[in-house]
Amino acid sequence: DDIRDFEIEGLSIGESALNFFKESELQKNIRQNQYQGSDGKFYDTQVRKYNFDIYDEITLVFKKGDKNYEIYSIGGIIFYGKRTKKCISDYKKILKDIENIFPNHTKDIWKNQKHHQDQSGKSLVNGALITLKSGATVEVACYSWSDEMNFEDYVLVGINSKEFENWLKNYYN
Repeated sequence: DDIRDFEIEGLSIGESALNFFKESELQKNIRQNQYQGSDGKFYDTQVRKYNFDIYDEITLVFKKGDKNYEIYSIGGIIFYGKRTKKCISDYKKILKDIENIFPNHTKDIWKNQKHHQDQSGKSLVNGALITLKSGATVEVACYSWSDEMNFEDYVLVGINSKEFENWLKNYYN
């Protein structure tokens, strides 16, 4: 149940991102306005065009003012173009693997849930949120975007520390 043992591209919760990336690289890729209207306690950065083994992009979450860049959340993204069936198939395989790694969990499943950013209602999310006894979470999902949104479909594998997960719950409520 120790989320720190789970890695995405060698990165894990609780360690410093400076062990992997230069501070300037983390700073230049900060997503502005990602958590609009929040208290600003957390922010994230995306790392792309890196030589990752599995993922096309990594998102890392840090606490504001932390000069050590301790990781509170890691998200790995694999892009699929417009291959929704492959995206959903891979999401299901990854979910099974995650459930085998963390056998003691609760799980919430989303099937063809409409994505709130798409006003047409045609973009769908198929995924699961696994909650561990520690309160940390793992999200595995396929995001299938409508043609109107002009985004690629992608699988997200995200790990949230308990502290960040609690903050997120308050942010979205």
